[in-house]
Amino acid sequence: MRITKDPEERRKEIIQTALKLFLKKGYAHTAVSEIVKNINVAQGTFYHYFKSKEDILDAIIETYITSILDEIETVAGDKNLTALEKLEQISYAQLRVNQRFNMNLHSIKGVDIHERLIAQVVKKIVPIMADIVSEGAKAGVFNVKYPLVATEIFMVAGNMLFDPGIFNWNKSELETRVDILIELMESTFGVRKGSFSFYKKLMTGGREIKGE
Repeated sequence: MRITKDPEERRKEIIQTALKLFLKKGYAHTAVSEIVKNINVAQGTFYHYFKSKEDILDAIIETYITSILDEIETVAGDKNLTALEKLEQISYAQLRVNQRFNMNLHSIKGVDIHERLIAQVVKKIVPIMADIVSEGAKAGVFNVKYPLVATEIFMVAGNMLFDPGIFNWNKSELETRVDILIELMESTFGVRKGSFSFYKKLMTGGREIKGE
């Protein structure tokens, strides 16, 4: 017997079921028929919400990005925080979302999930961070000529370099790369050494490394 559900609830159920199957079998080896079978709905129900299997993949990524935005937009608008404090709080918010959601996304095989994720990060999250950097530059916290471009470069570098679905660094390799990238960031943004040490947790997925 099929159960009628609220449209938004049904849409979320389809997304969650598809994600589980993508993680278990890989994107390429998961058919739409399997997704609907797992939640006992007609295939037409799937196409009522999504145009294709690729469309639901985009919905999964959108859910992840929205989860981050919901947290960082509040931080960005907090007038009681300095620019540096805002970036620190945003890094922790990203880590929280990563740990409950995105770390799983990295495991999806058979599709360009990493490139899609990074593209959305650059498009929707980087501008918010760049505005905070610009705000900090006016207050004398940062000294950087091109806030948006600099933020884009380091966000892409960090997301690629520390993506466990792309690179599987051992502890020593990870330590070295994290320390060097943070040093480069501090130099580029014109802040004193140690100002961006909070990024270690985000770059390592919360894993304890030297200096923590």
